[in-house]
Amino acid sequence: MGLQPGKQIADNLRLVRLLGRGAMGSVWLADHLALQSQVAVKFMAPAMAEDEVSVQRFRQEAKAAAEIRSPHVVQVFDHGRTEDGQLYIVMEWL
Repeated sequence: MGLQPGKQIADNLRLVRLLGRGAMGSVWLADHLALQSQVAVKFMAPAMAEDEVSVQRFRQEAKAAAEIRSPHVVQVFDHGRTEDGQLYIVMEWL
């Protein structure tokens, strides 16, 4: 089915619109249903998700960014994998 507006990717996340796309993946605006706010969701490109080293780097990026507390760095709220296997990071939308 792929990523598309209106798709619910997790219990509390529903995609709104594509914000940008590049070789490494895409970033979407999403509604966080539990928080009743909007967030940015970064997805790893499916081709990259086949490489275990890239998957580990993506997860480490999420964990490392979540530890940083600075007005100059976006806050990370969560990370995970959709039912169809796409890796994502949930961040504040600025």
